[in-house]
Amino acid sequence: MANGTLANKGHRPTSGPLDKYTVKGGLDNQFNVCFKANRTVGFTEWQATSPLMTFLPSFMAGILLGPTFMQAVPWLAIYINPPEGVLLLETMGSLGVTFYMFLVGLDMDLTPIRKMEKTAYSVAIVGTILPGCGGMMLYYLVQIDREDAPMVGGFFWAIALTVTSFPDLTRILSKLKLMSTDLGKTAMASAVLTDLVSWILLVATIALVNGHGNVLRIFPTLIFMLLCWFVIRPLLFRMIKRIGAAREDSLSSSSSSMEGQCSDKHVEGIGTKIMDKIEEFVVGIMMPPVFLVAGLRTNIFFIAAGYHYWLVATVIIVASLIKIIGTLIVCAYLKCSFRDSLALGVLMNTKGVIAIIVLQEGRNVKGFDQPTFTWMMLSILIMTSLVVPIVSCTHKSARHLKQQHRMNLERSKPESELRVLACLHSSKNLSGLINLLHLSNATRKSPIVVFAVYLIELTGRASAMLIFHDKIETNDIPSNPTRERAESEQIVRAFESLQNDNRAVTVHPLTAVSPYATMHEDVSNLVIDKHVAVILLPYHKKPNGIGGADDREALAYAWRMGSNPRLTLTVVRFVPGKDLLESVADDDDADLDVFSAMFEKEKEKLLDDDYINEFRFRTMHNESITYMEKPVNSGDQIVSTITSAHNDYDLYIVGRGYGRQSPLTSGLSDWSEFPEIGLIGDTLISVDSLTSASVLVMQQSPPVAAVSQKGNTSGSNKGLS
Repeated sequence: MANGTLANKGHRPTSGPLDKYTVKGGLDNQFNVCFKANRTVGFTEWQATSPLMTFLPSFMAGILLGPTFMQAVPWLAIYINPPEGVLLLETMGSLGVTFYMFLVGLDMDLTPIRKMEKTAYSVAIVGTILPGCGGMMLYYLVQIDREDAPMVGGFFWAIALTVTSFPDLTRILSKLKLMSTDLGKTAMASAVLTDLVSWILLVATIALVNGHGNVLRIFPTLIFMLLCWFVIRPLLFRMIKRIGAAREDSLSSSSSSMEGQCSDKHVEGIGTKIMDKIEEFVVGIMMPPVFLVAGLRTNIFFIAAGYHYWLVATVIIVASLIKIIGTLIVCAYLKCSFRDSLALGVLMNTKGVIAIIVLQEGRNVKGFDQPTFTWMMLSILIMTSLVVPIVSCTHKSARHLKQQHRMNLERSKPESELRVLACLHSSKNLSGLINLLHLSNATRKSPIVVFAVYLIELTGRASAMLIFHDKIETNDIPSNPTRERAESEQIVRAFESLQNDNRAVTVHPLTAVSPYATMHEDVSNLVIDKHVAVILLPYHKKPNGIGGADDREALAYAWRMGSNPRLTLTVVRFVPGKDLLESVADDDDADLDVFSAMFEKEKEKLLDDDYINEFRFRTMHNESITYMEKPVNSGDQIVSTITSAHNDYDLYIVGRGYGRQSPLTSGLSDWSEFPEIGLIGDTLISVDSLTSASVLVMQQSPPVAAVSQKGNTSGSNKGLS
């Protein structure tokens, strides 16, 4: 027997291929279809044909195959989606829900509940109570309009509006690169608590419905849950730890702390292996029937059959907005920004798979009819489909990045905290970055906060992640358990030594695991979230604009380093030579694009002069700092000047020259091998006599308009070393 719809309000066709079915009408547009199935039973097989292969096309459809479009052509619906197929889909869907909820439990970490902040648990509490009460009130309106509406439907509406789909939320946050932000952490912590409460309510509701209102029927379910948590779970953990300990032959038996770490690693590793083995099968094969059955039960054309249109609109609008409104009220009371409050409310409105499962269970126990089921399905589709566009607008737009353009060294106060994001792909770049930070003159009046990020390419799992390390605990790192974990420990130890050597330096080590194609988004989001002023990016290639904002940024960093009494700083400014000025004056056909940086951007030149003059005035009594100007007429003279007079330095700091051209560097672009680090930076790493020196290339944040035009998503200063 299968539940479904052949025609509106139980109308039964009586001719053609429909004669083999017995249709029993119910209330309004609910009915049951009974059919006879011929089965051949033998010693070698249970059935003559495989139902999975017979009704495989039913897995490939949704609402299009449901009553919304097949209503007017019932005989076509029988051929494409017969009731036997619906019965199979319902069975497969139930099995798929069971497997999916196992994966949800396996992937859900309850530890954030113990570390929840005030905003997170406040949003979770209000996000549970307000939508729950709202769902009951909305269903009460349905009961006023339709007296025979089952009361139990209100409970399923309340749970569907309460739930926040944690798996779908994590995928959205991972896609938007917001998991490591304060917004993402708050949303995930609230979702964990909300989901936990929602599932407890769902289990209790189903137990009550199956027990016909007998409250005592809840106790067997409760006893089973307690047995799983306090008996079966510890036994499984003990078995896994024993198996893992037996395989760790390389560990020392005297190191109890390391044994505990390895045991935890094996527990996490088994969970990851289970996810890798069955996740694609469950999501790709077992779950489609759930969506298909939901589509078959959704009839958009008869959404208001027997109901008033105002009631339909009220339910859909209120259901879609009630959780957002509740979150906005809580965040307004806690004095959070409207942008973050709106984004958090929308994220908590992520329904997805779990809400559909709740509604399916309510439909299975006949908690509501087809129109009311359709109302809530449309609300879920509206809520979930708007999450990514709205959050992208609030936290990924160019307007949001405008504030980052002002975060640079040139405009910062001399004695202010410097926040640095140091990125590493491997430990090969470690010593250079550590030395640079040692020389960056961290003092008590001008401390340095370093976010040391170990960048790992994502392999295997589909979701990126960001891991914050507490001291030397690096067991959460996925992928290669030997090389990457050992390298991460080396990086963490090195930065901890930096912090121990200078108390004015604070280090926060973390690991970012994401695809190379989107890794830059993790870096950009960290810059925004942590208010970073400088990004240090080791340059991964090795070789076989003069003036402007980038050069001022380079001077600002060198100025900071020059305050270190252990260093000597030489500032060389290349200016146009006499021959170059005369050639420009005499050449009427000169390329205006080439000379625009010097002669048409007078404002930029004035800014350069003002900053240079300020630097010279404030460092005039510092004997360790030297300033000089060198007239040059071409790029070749720049190279010869560096190699002959300035070839004995340990570190060269230059500006990249973002979007600038200068006659001083004419000729260098003809043989430039790495234009992404600028002409001077490319020249310095290519000169044989400077191979023992390091090069730091600075780039100041480009204006937002330039970012959108060039496709550059960086929101802060960069240092390429």
